[in-house]
Amino acid sequence: MRASKPRTNPEAAKIPSEESLDMLKTAARLLSWQLRYRSRFDIVGELLQAAVRGATKTRLMYEAFLSHGQVEEYLGFLLSKKLISLGPDKKHYLPTEKGVRFLVMYDEIKDAVRVRADPVQKVHPGTSSAITTSTN
Repeated sequence: MRASKPRTNPEAAKIPSEESLDMLKTAARLLSWQLRYRSRFDIVGELLQAAVRGATKTRLMYEAFLSHGQVEEYLGFLLSKKLISLGPDKKHYLPTEKGVRFLVMYDEIKDAVRVRADPVQKVHPGTSSAITTSTN
C-alpha cells in the first residue's frame, strides 16, 4: 500500500485567525454600542442626510440602521415637522428647506462637541473651563 500525501484543504486557508476573529468581535461590539445609544437627534440627522439625494423607505432603513416600523415612526415625525417631504414621484423622500437648515445646524453641533483623542480636554467639576493635556 502506497502512503498518500496529506491533502491540504483550500478552505482551511480562508479560515480567519483567532486574532482576526477577536478584532471582528471588538468592531461588532463597538458598532452595536454606537447604534444602541444613538439619540433621536442623531437618528433624525442620519435620516435627513440619507434623503439628501432622494431616498426610498428601504434606503432610509439601511442608511440609518432602523427597522421598517422605526422608519415609519420617524417619517411621520419628520413629515409633521415639515423637515422631509415626499418627492414628485411619490417614492423618494427629500429634505425640505427646513430639513436642510436642520442638517447644517446638526453638523455644526456635531463638530463642536466631537471628542478628539489628542489632545485630551478635561473639564473639572464645578467649573466650565477645560484644561488641555497631551496623552503621551
